[in-house]
Amino acid sequence: MTTSSYLDKTFVVENPDARIRRDDDLLSFVTLSASEAALAGGNVGDFKRIPVDTKIRVLGTRIGPNGVVYVQAATDANPPTTIGWTSSRNLRGRFVNEILGEVDPTDNDPRGTTAAWEKGNFVGQKKLVNIVDSTLEVEQITLETLPAYLRLVAAAEQSKVTVALRSGFRTYAEQAYLYEGFKNHKAGFATAARPGFSNHQHGQAFDLNVGGFQGNPVYDWLSQNGPKFGFIRTVSGEPWHWEYRPEMAAQLAAKGKHKLAGIV
Repeated sequence: MTTSSYLDKTFVVENPDARIRRDDDLLSFVTLSASEAALAGGNVGDFKRIPVDTKIRVLGTRIGPNGVVYVQAATDANPPTTIGWTSSRNLRGRFVNEILGEVDPTDNDPRGTTAAWEKGNFVGQKKLVNIVDSTLEVEQITLETLPAYLRLVAAAEQSKVTVALRSGFRTYAEQAYLYEGFKNHKAGFATAARPGFSNHQHGQAFDLNVGGFQGNPVYDWLSQNGPKFGFIRTVSGEPWHWEYRPEMAAQLAAKGKHKLAGIV
């Protein structure tokens, strides 16, 4: 299993305005030189673009200062020729669910960026992976849950349903921020557990791109199929919140259920 999933794939440029970005400044664009303008039939200084419907390979990725995932595009040839950097949002599928690599623990700080907590206790460090979510931002999940999540995503794709993350693993600082916003009734903040007590802090919880209850296509598919892949609902009033609990999920699946008793 690769933790840079894009390396083995061919992508298609979908946006007719797929501009090439500068390697040293991803917020700036490359422009046509005099010779390039003559060949392209354009003008010197025009933005350099990758033509729509071009098939490309991706050699690498970067997360820009604006949170956008940028890809280093190359020709779909062997060997590939580098074209340049462009936004992943220019590609068909827009890189949703692509894995961008691993994040190794760097120390044993209980409030560090890879520190896991369960029921108020620090339980060690987790190896994480970066993954593109449903809003085209980068989330993290634990490496140990990645295979199960990818099986879920692949099965949904077979039914023409896109399952994607909204939120995965959270650091202690992220959970503290959400809890403070909730506790102080700040606009835009939903219910959040105290830092150290959220299942998002040890890799069990996944907020998915579910827009409602019964009648929402993603929710309906998960209700019927999630437990087969180890995912169940565990929080009332949050149709997007699913947790990877394979043993409990197997028991619920045998009964044709997808959520814990008492969950509405």
